[in-house]
Amino acid sequence: MGSLIMQRQRLVGERNWAIVFIVFGLASLGFSATSSIVAQVLTALGPAGIGLVFTAIGIVRLRAPRCELAAFEAEHGVGAGEQSPIA
Repeated sequence: MGSLIMQRQRLVGERNWAIVFIVFGLASLGFSATSSIVAQVLTALGPAGIGLVFTAIGIVRLRAPRCELAAFEAEHGVGAGEQSPIA
């Protein structure tokens, strides 16, 4: 299975990838809306569709790591596996 640190890093990494998907999807939706407003035509439906798909995937992918992280903290305690920064 691995150490607590590695388990937390995996969960946080999965969560971060889901957030990247959501941000990319929302940026694509924003680009689509902006270009449609500027051009006053709906020519940017492709980026809007891509944005919706990426946002939906990000939301679905975000749910699992959040539940797993809650279960991990319930089992091992809040803050288990966290590392303090070296400064």
